[in-house]
Amino acid sequence: MKNKLFLLILSSIFSVGSFASNFQEKHNSFEFSSNFDNDVFLLEMEAEMRQKLKNDINTDIDNIMKSIEADIKNNIKTLNQENRNRIKEGL
Repeated sequence: MKNKLFLLILSSIFSVGSFASNFQEKHNSFEFSSNFDNDVFLLEMEAEMRQKLKNDINTDIDNIMKSIEADIKNNIKTLNQENRNRIKEGL
């Protein structure tokens, strides 16, 4: 569980780093005609970053939940098999 949370945090950090790189490329290729254009551009980039980060985090959370669910199901199967074996040994 701790490893999965660590991976979630790590993937979020890489996602932000990737966004920052893309932001810099867009920023360098775009000429600003005024401070207003600059502000609008920055707000759009921030909104884009927030949406991408939200999507990445939601995807990571979904994957972690699916993994945890699969682990629980496997543990239940293992425990059920162990109980069946104990019952057979007792009979």
